[in-house]
Amino acid sequence: MEIPLRNKTHELPTDSHWLSAIFENMPLGLLLVSRDGSIVRANDSFLKAFGCDSVEKKQLCEKLEPWGSIEGFCKRFSHCIEKIAVEREIFELPDGRFFEVIFVPVKTNEHLTSVLILFEDVTSDEIATQRLDAIIEIFDEAIVILDKDYKFVWANNIFKRMFTAKEDFIGKACYSIFKDKEDFCKSCTVRDSFEKGIQHLCYQTTVLKGKAKTFEILTGPLKNKTGEVIQVVKIIRDVSDRERVVNVLANTKERLENSNVQLTRRIDELAMLMELSEALQVVDNLDDNLHIFLTAVTAHEGCSFNRAFLFLVDKREKKLVGRYAVGPSSPEEAGRIWSELASKKVKSFSEALTTYQMAMAKGDIEVNSIIQNLKYNIDDREKLLIQALDSATPQTYTDAFNNEVTREFAKSIKSDSFATVPLFAMGRPVGVLVVDNIITKAEITDINLKSVRMLAGHASLAIERGILTSKIADQYEKLQSTYKKLRENQELLLRTEKLSAIGKLAAQMAHEIRNPLVSIGGFARNIAKHAPTGSSILKGASIILEETNRLEDIVDDVLSYSRSIKPNLKNYPLNSIIKRTIEMIEDQFLQANITVELDLDRNIGEVSLDPDQIRQVLLNLFKNSISAMAEGGKLSVKAISMGGFIWIDVSDTGTGIQGDNKKKIFEPFFTTKSLGTGLGLSISYQIIEAHQGMIWFSTTQNKGTTFHIKLPAKLG
Repeated sequence: MEIPLRNKTHELPTDSHWLSAIFENMPLGLLLVSRDGSIVRANDSFLKAFGCDSVEKKQLCEKLEPWGSIEGFCKRFSHCIEKIAVEREIFELPDGRFFEVIFVPVKTNEHLTSVLILFEDVTSDEIATQRLDAIIEIFDEAIVILDKDYKFVWANNIFKRMFTAKEDFIGKACYSIFKDKEDFCKSCTVRDSFEKGIQHLCYQTTVLKGKAKTFEILTGPLKNKTGEVIQVVKIIRDVSDRERVVNVLANTKERLENSNVQLTRRIDELAMLMELSEALQVVDNLDDNLHIFLTAVTAHEGCSFNRAFLFLVDKREKKLVGRYAVGPSSPEEAGRIWSELASKKVKSFSEALTTYQMAMAKGDIEVNSIIQNLKYNIDDREKLLIQALDSATPQTYTDAFNNEVTREFAKSIKSDSFATVPLFAMGRPVGVLVVDNIITKAEITDINLKSVRMLAGHASLAIERGILTSKIADQYEKLQSTYKKLRENQELLLRTEKLSAIGKLAAQMAHEIRNPLVSIGGFARNIAKHAPTGSSILKGASIILEETNRLEDIVDDVLSYSRSIKPNLKNYPLNSIIKRTIEMIEDQFLQANITVELDLDRNIGEVSLDPDQIRQVLLNLFKNSISAMAEGGKLSVKAISMGGFIWIDVSDTGTGIQGDNKKKIFEPFFTTKSLGTGLGLSISYQIIEAHQGMIWFSTTQNKGTTFHIKLPAKLG
């Protein structure tokens, strides 16, 4: 109705009948106002919308409530008269309603006579628009709508701020805003959204306000009812910070991965050093130490060199003497050795040392025959190995046959490429290690040499220790014997003092408590025997018997602790002891709603131990776990054989051990339970100690406790 009124106002005769009919039946509110501002006529829709019965004719429009007091209403009326043009605006009434008001100039004979004012309630549309604007402003995204000519139809305030667009950009082509940002136009996806009617997502980087910005741009079509794309929505999100974070995270990830590789390598090296150190510590013979060291240098789990030659300083003769070598003599022999090693699954570095020593036992004859004929005077500085002895760092040599300095030694070991590593102990040179890859021809890297150097530090100390040990062997044995007796006496004294008080208490308890307990138990059994079934007398006698048995167990625990624990050793299958102990209290596990999980190494076999005492230790640990899992849970028992020891872990999912109780857990008479003597773990500790083993625990509050037991596979 707006357009006809706007375009043909000069054809509206105010007194015609058909106009009167339209005026009264129009659903819009209509108000006809004369040029001087007095009201001529109002239709029923107007009166109904504003709760009026009638409007007084010739009343001034500016006095009409509430419109006369609405800011801008009279101003628009004046503009319509002055410009003789249609004016429109949306006004908010005091009652919260919104009306779109259109001022239409009415002409008669080309002269402006009055103004027709149309009122349409757009409250729901306006509120929806305001809500949409509020929602759009919440998200930090620029949103624009473009027509088929790539002209702006609408844009939110964020777009205006982001691209510093002026208010008059609506109706202009979008490239007028992006003309200095060519990337936006080069990869623009608006055309595809119009042509294909699908959404597109792309990323664009450009310089905005002097800073490089990355934008995530989503374009999507707006279709009419027939499916034709009439407009395209473009959502532009600034993801520069996210991209920077992603780049930082990517760089951090790369650094972490590199650090992880280095850390893993370092952990492997430290583990190798630790196991090598343990292997070197368990042997006193110098030749055995040298063999272990050179095996570590040539093992795949170690430094992976093909061959290793060791030269030691002989201080008495003032010579550098070839002492020991490890490695195959030919590719065929290397293939045999490596094939044999590949067929054996090695679980640890210590096992690898043993496996390599066995596999290469017959393959070291030639390399040892080579090295035993090599001797150099310490003062002969022209010799390669003497120069290496004086050097503080490893050196790598290639094309050694064609070098005057290295030619002689290269021919001696029949290798064109090799490396020398000086060995020092307490700041003094003790020898030189030579390594090569004569079989695989692999390059000798700095990482390889770094690993060798770390091993060499331990080996140097082992070599020095071996030399010193040979000189003070007798004194050391005497000192060791004296120290052993002193330690035994000290432990005996401490134990005697501790057991003295417990022994007196145990003897007194045995004398004062055991005899009355026997009498009480006898009388209770007699009463229970003659009491009627189901009577209170039988119930009371049963309680007395139960408590008497508990007191007798307490007396037995105290007496067990006071006695010296000496294991009766025999070879016995450990897995059978564990399974049998589980079966003994299987009913208790069922009643406590506890599941039992066993992970027992089949390779353990028979172990040198006292089966009754070990069973008692396990029984104590199992019962403690039952007490810790009052509401049920899981008990896990794991046993493995590794490095000459048996490792047993007993884990529960109970409440854990409180912080203040951790230091007291193995002390006698300490308990957190309402029943019991608190001697179970103390006795278990003594039993494991008597087996030359160790027992300790790890715990997490409300997650569980694990007791760890380490036993030697064989006791001497």
